[in-house]
Amino acid sequence: MPGRKWYAIALLILVVGGVAAAGMVLLGLSGLTRELPQILVPGDATLTVNRPGTYTIFFERETVVNGQIYSTTGDLSSLRVRVISSSGAPISLSEPAVGTTYSIGGRSGVAVLACDLSQPGTYALEAGYADGRREPRGVLAIGLGVGARIATTILAAFALGGGAALAALVVAAVTFRQRRRAARLTPA
Repeated sequence: MPGRKWYAIALLILVVGGVAAAGMVLLGLSGLTRELPQILVPGDATLTVNRPGTYTIFFERETVVNGQIYSTTGDLSSLRVRVISSSGAPISLSEPAVGTTYSIGGRSGVAVLACDLSQPGTYALEAGYADGRREPRGVLAIGLGVGARIATTILAAFALGGGAALAALVVAAVTFRQRRRAARLTPA
């Protein structure tokens, strides 16, 4: 007859799998925000693109830039954003294909624009109000593949946690079955 320790092993598998899945999400997503350069707007920034692709521009409602906390409650809808290639050609901006949001490590953002930066190089991002005003201030962040990375990290964590739960269930079920069979075969 298998000992009750196998139930403890099943529980251990479940706990370790859950902790590993949570760690995967925490580590995978905490590094994500470090890869999202921030631009205080109205203002401009130079973007160096090493990997071509469709970049997403996020509006960060809650964030920290250079030790300063920004909590933007004002309306930035009249903010005009432009991305310009090193040759001076404007890059067309569109709505993002996926409505990505994040809230990680004191930063909370929502996808507002997307642009195809198909060539490595330097690009200028300019954001301002048509009337030249400087308020309200806000923060934009830009990144490549953010939504896919969030989804991949979460799906991998679910797979790890689900696999651990399934393994724990199998160990517990087999232990229960074998203990029950052994109890029936043992004379009273």
